Amino acid sequence: MVTKQEPNARLFVLLGFVGAGKSTYLAAAYHIANTTKVSGSLQITASQRDLEYIETLHERWLSCRPLTRTSGQSPQVVTLDMKGPGGTAGTVRVPDVSGEALINSLSDRRWDPDFDASIQAANGLLVFVNPANVKEPVTWVEAQAWARALGDGGEEGDGQDSPKKPWSLAEASTAALLIDLLEVVLSRNLRRPIPIVLIVSAWDLIADVDPQAWVDGHLPLLSHYLRNNPSLFRLALFGVSAQGGALPEKEAELQAMDDPADRVRVVGGSGDPRDLTRPLQWLLTQ
Repeated sequence: MVTKQEPNARLFVLLGFVGAGKSTYLAAAYHIANTTKVSGSLQITASQRDLEYIETLHERWLSCRPLTRTSGQSPQVVTLDMKGPGGTAGTVRVPDVSGEALINSLSDRRWDPDFDASIQAANGLLVFVNPANVKEPVTWVEAQAWARALGDGGEEGDGQDSPKKPWSLAEASTAALLIDLLEVVLSRNLRRPIPIVLIVSAWDLIADVDPQAWVDGHLPLLSHYLRNNPSLFRLALFGVSAQGGALPEKEAELQAMDDPADRVRVVGGSGDPRDLTRPLQWLLTQ
């Protein structure tokens, strides 16, 4: 059943493929919004809402257990009543859909009706990429080398046919998939320009570079697409470490921290570097 949009609610859709860090971000941002130790963050107000899904994610995040992937084709919708540092209050709705479902939607060119309703009503997007999972495009030189090695018309091949693995959309470059996904979103959402936060997750893997420079270097096609279409997108970039390190390798180190909020880090904007609600605050101002 499609959930009716509440009056004055702001709806921000999470987009990202398998392992992009969407659910981990939700769990960690929920923690930050429930503590008073991080100055300037959004705060969750008292609510009678159903928080079972986000509480389950939060419990696993606190105990440094890997989060289970979002399952199913329909989104899990997290609805939170929040207030900002300036005293402004409102309702934030965040649908979380699995990365597998997004890949399938691009392959089949259709997606869940509930998710489509969320896309149409969205006030903004949070798009996640994990540097450990980025698939960069194959260059012409690499393609030629592979062709020769496989004997597909190259000069060095033996000319014999060999079994070929069927190609799947999941093997496409990350930038191409994200651009395709955003094109579909634009066909369903008429807001122009639509506010979009691009989040580079697992930022603990990155050193000595800002988020824009990283995206320019590793996802140049996506960077060009977003930055050169100001009539379509209003863009902000953040680097986010929502877990604090890889699991299970860093589990003992993370569990030893007195305050779980000290695990996290956000790069981009200003304020407390632990304030993972900063991307949501930026969307709320658009």
